[in-house]
Amino acid sequence: MVDLISVIVPIYNVKPYLGICIDSILNQTYHNLEIILVDDGSTDGCADLCDEYASCHENILVIHKENGGLSSARNAGLAAATGDFLSFIDSDDYLHPMFYETLLLPFKEDLLVDVSCCKYQEVSEKQTDILPISASTFVFLKGEEVITHFKEDISTVIPISAWSKLYRKEVFQSILFPEGHIYEDFYVLPHILEQVGEIATCSAELYYYRIRESSILQSPFSEKRFDMLFTVKESLIPFYERHKDVLDIHDAFMLFINDFCDIYRHIYSTHLSVRIIPEEYKQYYRKAVSKCLPQLYRAGRKNLLEKIWLCLRIL
Repeated sequence: MVDLISVIVPIYNVKPYLGICIDSILNQTYHNLEIILVDDGSTDGCADLCDEYASCHENILVIHKENGGLSSARNAGLAAATGDFLSFIDSDDYLHPMFYETLLLPFKEDLLVDVSCCKYQEVSEKQTDILPISASTFVFLKGEEVITHFKEDISTVIPISAWSKLYRKEVFQSILFPEGHIYEDFYVLPHILEQVGEIATCSAELYYYRIRESSILQSPFSEKRFDMLFTVKESLIPFYERHKDVLDIHDAFMLFINDFCDIYRHIYSTHLSVRIIPEEYKQYYRKAVSKCLPQLYRAGRKNLLEKIWLCLRIL
């Protein structure tokens, strides 16, 4: 029996790129795909384009919903998915034709594999070309091995993004994306790692990630940036606490401190009012500083004084 892959594509006002994305999924060398296009209240004609594709392809399902954000759209796709495997593709990106055929290979070799992922390549707004790839090689890591890499840069071991991966459907049995927040991939990654037996990482760049000036992460400061503090506080720090035998909780608190400082400096330098910082994050910042004074001191006296001064300014 051929495994069915549910491909979930959240869509919001990306009409110039949507056709390229959908075509790259339809043109895969692996064909048993259930393509779920989630129109998240688009106003630029994406909804009609989705319906046009669905009228021509029996394996395309379209969900039209009110705008609720990326997490909401992905969760709607999860609720509709019936496949043996799950995949998330951002609607302004596109795939190498062998993306699914390649990422399925580890599941055939090792029954303990729950997630297969590949490297990605950044492309410009107008780029559509498919680049040749060399022979793909895989490295297999147990879930607990990946967890220990949070001490270092986790992105060097496994991409943080949800979209460069293929998952067994069971991985998301008890996981949803945090609705109303951005940085959703970083939020769910710790929960995913706690669900998996092994992760297979592929050496090939099979996913094309489009860099757009109008994207959320490329845009000027907005209060959505506080969602990184939410993610660290509500997902990462509890994750570190659950794995304190291999992870140092102070590292997670230090990440909160650094992110808070970056946000504060941005607000201060652009003459915005620091009152826009939610009080819960100010209080949590004070807590993090009090817990990390030795670590701050080891980071350098200048760095320590700067962070304490910043903390005092918002008391």
